[in-house]
Formats: sequence, C-alpha cells, structure tokens
Amino acid sequence: MNIDQANITAVNRLMEARPILKSVTTARDVIPDMKDNLLLHAGPPIEWERMSGPLRGALIGAMLFEGLAKSEADATSMVERGEVEFDSCHHHGAVGPMAGVISATMKVYVVENVEHGNKSFSNLNEAMAKFYAMVRIATMCSRSCIG
Repeated sequence: MNIDQANITAVNRLMEARPILKSVTTARDVIPDMKDNLLLHAGPPIEWERMSGPLRGALIGAMLFEGLAKSEADATSMVERGEVEFDSCHHHGAVGPMAGVISATMKVYVVENVEHGNKSFSNLNEAMAKFYAMVRIATMCSRSCIG
C-alpha cells in the first residue's frame, strides 16, 4: 500500500467510526495491564529525568491521590527507587489530555467505536469538546493507524 492509499484508508476509517460513551468506571477495572503502581501519562514514553515540570507535577499529584506517597518529597524518592512505573496512555488504549495522567483508581470514560469494536479510555476532564475530539481520533487510530 502506498502513502496515498494509506491516507484514503485512514480517512475512511475516521469517517466510518461511531464512538459511543459506554460508561464511566475505575481505570484499573478496564484499562489493559493497569496496576496500582502504574501511572499513565500523555505523550510518548519518557523517563522521569526528561519529563516537563507540569507532567512531573501531575504524576506526583496522582501518587498523592492514590495514597502511594505522603508528600512531594516522598513521591520523588519513590520514583528514584523505581517503585512507580510510568507508561504512555497510548500503549494502553487511553488518552491523557495535556499533562493528563491516569492512575489505578481514577475514574475514566469508556468509549467504544461501535463500527469497529475497539475501545478507548480517558480521564475525566473539564474540556469536553477537546475530549470528544481526542477520543474520536484515539478510537480510530488505535485500530486503523496502528494495525
């Protein structure tokens, strides 16, 4: 398949998709391979040392929310000892808007593309219009763009 054919296929999948909000539930219950010490983040995989301040802050906030750490210093120490794992939301069929982080007990939207049967997940956020656009793209790309 050449690039023009691939683009046509991608656009067709995008236009065919029918994302439907199915539920709001706990991340650990629906996100593949989610576990208590795993924090998912927006963007590509990245090491703690290279993360931006806002992303680090969001991850520390998630560790405090989950009760994994008692303070910012405690959270940083846990990261440095390797007690917390990080991964890209996209590796788990999820999206994280901006410095979006998903932790095990956070509530997430579950959106299913009823045309192709794939699902995507996103943390709850206040920017619903942007959320729907991101979920639509993620729902389609998780099946058609990746394979």
